[in-house]
Amino acid sequence: MKWLALVAMGGFFGLPAFASVVVGTNEYKGEIAPGETVFRDIAAPEPAPYVATAPFAVAFVPKVEVPSETWDVVIIRLNLFVGSHRAVYALDIGGLGSFADYKMDGIGVAGLFNYAGESDGAIQVAGLFNYTGFNFCGCQIAGFYNRTEGRHSGLQISGGNYAGHLVGLQIGVVNYAERLDGVQIGFINYGS
Repeated sequence: MKWLALVAMGGFFGLPAFASVVVGTNEYKGEIAPGETVFRDIAAPEPAPYVATAPFAVAFVPKVEVPSETWDVVIIRLNLFVGSHRAVYALDIGGLGSFADYKMDGIGVAGLFNYAGESDGAIQVAGLFNYTGFNFCGCQIAGFYNRTEGRHSGLQISGGNYAGHLVGLQIGVVNYAERLDGVQIGFINYGS
């Protein structure tokens, strides 16, 4: 039987962001004696250490927001100019723009831009552009450009659209997909 326990979580105790893991297994037949503990350092997969979750957030600009940018927001975030939090789930309203470094799931509306690390289910609407650094599932609508670096499952509507792997539909003047498993409607379309 395998077991795993966190020894120290830096963000939880207010220490620098690091974590060590205690790993033990009854199946291990190596040089470790039964009952002995093995310590191994791990790196956090998210861009910022997780601190806590808040139902609401208000942001003026990054670093001037309540709660701080390392928190997750689970109901609504209001960005008077530009907001930046670790993750936003539900409703994200941005005067100019919004950043969700790790994940954005829900509805994001911004005057100029939306940025998300990834999304499991979202609608992004922006005056100029939407950008997702990894995979996106849902709909991106922008006045100028939509870009998903990884797999885009869903719909992109804009003047220009880009997806690393499109599984869905692109509607725009210029549509580009590194790998295409969907439909492109536009003046210039490229997919392989």
